[in-house]
Amino acid sequence: MTVVDSCEVVHAGIAAWLRDDHALYTTTTSHYVDTEEFLRSHPIPEDDAHVVVLGLTADDANSLAAVRELTKRGYHVVVYSHLTDRDVIRTAIDSGARTYLIQTEGREHLLKAIRAAVTPFPYVGPSVAAVLDDRDFCLRPVLAPREQEVLLAWFQTDSKELVAQQLFLAPSTVRTHLQRIRAKYIAAGRPAGTKAALVARAIQDRIISIDDL
Repeated sequence: MTVVDSCEVVHAGIAAWLRDDHALYTTTTSHYVDTEEFLRSHPIPEDDAHVVVLGLTADDANSLAAVRELTKRGYHVVVYSHLTDRDVIRTAIDSGARTYLIQTEGREHLLKAIRAAVTPFPYVGPSVAAVLDDRDFCLRPVLAPREQEVLLAWFQTDSKELVAQQLFLAPSTVRTHLQRIRAKYIAAGRPAGTKAALVARAIQDRIISIDDL
């Protein structure tokens, strides 16, 4: 796991929390002050479970570009920031972050987010839950009942093949449904390019609830 944050004390604190956690105590952490420095040393993830805890700064444009770049390269990004602006939180999720936590939310929420980052089910902390509940729903795409069923099953399983088995569909049919759902969100001006972003969209639009995850 890697902490990318200009403040060394943030890394020290997170590393101490990990050592005290029964599920994460074997996790080793490295620290980089910015994303460019990190990607020069690690252009691609060392494994499929590489989590980056990213501290957003007041320079939102560059920080959010970092979320997109890390996600594109295959890293699981957990944003951990002092920034509380709801538009920043929404944009971070839309950019591919697995979740967003405000630093005042503390140890337990961050550890839960790190554990969940490598699973199909992103952790929804208090800030993200509040932002999703406060979303303007006027641009909701209309999903057919079967599309909603496929979407929920995909959120609750590890693969499209398992969804196909569960719903007695061909895997190609599952992929077609998901492609249509993404196309509807693009048409609504709210693209969801990652599974985490699609989960956020579905919660925003009240297609599913947090309790369904």
